[in-house]
Amino acid sequence: QLPCFQRLKLKCDEEALSSSSNVASNVDTCTACARSPCAEAVHALCDAGKVDMVLVMTVEPGFGGQKFQPEMMTKVKALRVRYPDMDIQVDGGLGPATIDAAAAAGANVIVAGSSVFGSSNVAAAIAVLRTAVEGAAAAAAT
Repeated sequence: QLPCFQRLKLKCDEEALSSSSNVASNVDTCTACARSPCAEAVHALCDAGKVDMVLVMTVEPGFGGQKFQPEMMTKVKALRVRYPDMDIQVDGGLGPATIDAAAAAGANVIVAGSSVFGSSNVAAAIAVLRTAVEGAAAAAAT
């Protein structure tokens, strides 16, 4: 069975959160699936419109601080070519030294733990990641 999950996206602002009745109307879900172990199953789900996002692990799942596996970018590139409008998430080993490769391959949702929370300036660490992804998206659009 293919590993799938849903994430809740909560659109938060002070006005919406001032009333608990508003909070429920601001929640939607995003259905996603992991790229591994079975590419064919992922493509079947994507082709059928059953998922909104695909996760490509760029480390072996299990613990933080692992080294980025650049060979996974071929999977990201292939997904981006086949599904140009889908969110493609990468998770593992992402930071200033690896974000450009992930963004250029087509990843537009980044999970970064150690590089962000291990930074002395969390906001700056996030800005580096965001700038790379936004720059790659802009370049791809032209």
